[in-house]
Amino acid sequence: RRPCACGNKGCTERYVGSRAMSEEARQGLRDGKKSMIARLVKHDHSQISPLIIQQAALKGDRYARELWQEMGRRLGITLASVVNLLNPQWIVLAGGLSKAGSLLLKPVQKTILQNSFSTPARAVKLTISRLDQDLGMVGAGLLAHDAFR
Repeated sequence: RRPCACGNKGCTERYVGSRAMSEEARQGLRDGKKSMIARLVKHDHSQISPLIIQQAALKGDRYARELWQEMGRRLGITLASVVNLLNPQWIVLAGGLSKAGSLLLKPVQKTILQNSFSTPARAVKLTISRLDQDLGMVGAGLLAHDAFR
């Protein structure tokens, strides 16, 4: 279990978040994976980000596409447990990786369908938030609204 920036170990964020994806890409390049990612950052691996990996994937880069598949699979495994436990009607993805749209969404959906009970897996609607940048403020506003009713 990998240590997370929050101090815990094994957090989903440590395996799926922007930092995890960038680290995985850097490690793959160090291990000899061929990818245009290195060229896009002018061989300065510290500049690798999900946005760069997304750009490479959209240009057909095989390794970049593999990274998105793996991130989607990992997130899908976590969300499959959520579906099995809570049977939600909706799952709304937000944050840095969600900006990649279908590069992330498709493998997440596939993994949820493969790893959840079939009825709730087919019923849950998976989408990407349009409010991505302001979600913290929206949540704070809703809390304040409820507190002062």
